[in-house]
Amino acid sequence: MGARGICRSGQGEVTAEAILGTGAPAAVAATNEGTDQVRRVDLRGTVWAIRDPWRRAVAKGVLTVITVCTDPAREEEYNRWYLHTHLPDLSKAKGFVKARRFRNLDATGPRRFLALYEFESPSIKESYKELLKLAMKAADTGRHISFMAPAANTGGGLWEEMEPQSFKPLEKHGYPTDTEYLRDLRKRVQGQIETL
Repeated sequence: MGARGICRSGQGEVTAEAILGTGAPAAVAATNEGTDQVRRVDLRGTVWAIRDPWRRAVAKGVLTVITVCTDPAREEEYNRWYLHTHLPDLSKAKGFVKARRFRNLDATGPRRFLALYEFESPSIKESYKELLKLAMKAADTGRHISFMAPAANTGGGLWEEMEPQSFKPLEKHGYPTDTEYLRDLRKRVQGQIETL
């Protein structure tokens, strides 16, 4: 099964499966001396897992982004774009570890989609600035859609992870680079960058 979502390679050997469990019977067999790892043996073999999963399950910095697709007829395209174009484009940010996307199980509310971006960086703000700049670069090169909007974070909710393999990648890009939405987005992003 392994880790789900977009994950930069070389960020460690421990998978989300090892941290969160496989559901198979398991027992601690040995410790990895000098680390926080223990060897876990289950029906599929041996994996190294973190001794304290709450301490290591999430990176040092987390960015949450809640959005909505403004054109319901294009929601499938929106999800394909987000999972297979947008997340990989943003994964080039300094300190990026992984990103995952979720769908709100309350399909009637204004908060439809949640993206979690994780960073391991001495400066989370610098990583966030770089992520914003990468999003604007994508907009300038026709790799950013204009039928999405931020949604107010009005509290909790029950969110289900969206599996990238459930959506086919887009065959081509070439979105407009000068729409009202993108002009507004550039202003908002520039303001965010200046205040960080």
